[in-house]
Amino acid sequence: MNRSASLSANCPGRRSWMASNTPASAAHALSAGLSGCSAGVRATRSGSGAATVAGPPAQAASSIQVTRRIGRGRIWAAEIIMAAACPIGRRATAHPMTHRRTSLFRKNPAAWAVALVIVLAACAAPPAVPAALPAAVPSAVLATLIPEFSATLDLALSPPLPVATPSPQPTLTLAERGLTCATPRSLMLHSAFGGERAADLADAILARGYEAMTYRDVLAGLERGECPPENAIIVSLDDLNTRWNRQEFYDIIAAFQARDLPLVLAVVAHDVTRDAIWETYREWSAAGFEIASHSANHLQFSALSEESLVDEIQGSYRVICRGLGLCPVTLILPFGDGLGDPRVLEIGADYVFHIGISGGQAFGGQPPFQLGRIPPDNDDQDLTLDLLDGTFGVGGN
Repeated sequence: MNRSASLSANCPGRRSWMASNTPASAAHALSAGLSGCSAGVRATRSGSGAATVAGPPAQAASSIQVTRRIGRGRIWAAEIIMAAACPIGRRATAHPMTHRRTSLFRKNPAAWAVALVIVLAACAAPPAVPAALPAAVPSAVLATLIPEFSATLDLALSPPLPVATPSPQPTLTLAERGLTCATPRSLMLHSAFGGERAADLADAILARGYEAMTYRDVLAGLERGECPPENAIIVSLDDLNTRWNRQEFYDIIAAFQARDLPLVLAVVAHDVTRDAIWETYREWSAAGFEIASHSANHLQFSALSEESLVDEIQGSYRVICRGLGLCPVTLILPFGDGLGDPRVLEIGADYVFHIGISGGQAFGGQPPFQLGRIPPDNDDQDLTLDLLDGTFGVGGN
């Protein structure tokens, strides 16, 4: 392909300009050619003396060899204008052909007139200017928009959950009062115990004349300077949670509630996202059931770092405060692990009672108080009560 054909193929605006037969059409095509040639071209000499053009298609406007003669003056004038417009074209004026044509251009006055027409036609169209700029929004209007949005958003939100403000637990230094209390009969249940056994256990408690109470009830007595009564019994139900509970939990609770006996509900307190569950817990709390913490994730405390213990012990405390509207006073240790652990005592200082499995037959001194529990007999609930009598002392001094 010769240089003329290459330039025509690489610069469509140039092709249309070469085919123009009138000054107006030539000016229009030249204007497109100038826009396309703004990136410049690279011309090199080939072995035969012809120029080879490289680069993008719009880079072919610097040294053009026209094969179709459509008016010598117009061609020369246009090439001079394009050479002035394209930086690479200005470098190409050193080419002998370009020098000869510029010399001829200077000798042909008619070409000046054609060049002037082309330049005027190319520059005739002014740049587009928007009819009007958008007006700025007045600050007074902006000030009214934000409150309206906030008010709309507030209407869409559900009412906030009640939040209890954690307050320091009462200082119960029983030693200063010369008071040491026996741990009341303390029994732990799980969902597998079932509603039928729970009904039998509740009937046995009533038959023996025991006084069912909660750890929160024990705290109320301690604040009055009283130990739990000799016939006291505390029954706790472990492993409820804040996401979903088995039907067996509801069956056990219903069996005690039907007989007007309270339970301590040990809740693995993950979060407060399910308000329906917390509404149920609030109802049970109002009915005299105690909502105790069973940690955040039911992990074995002795295997945890201090940071993880904080998450498990203090994290569940805050969750219950927020979800229940009442902060817990009892921490029931998962697996009974951690009773007497100095780390657990320090991190769990917000609680009055720490409940394990073994030990804890008596308590006194400074809280947190450490109390123990035992499991039931699954077949005979009278035997369960006998085991409680043999494990825990009664009364106090």
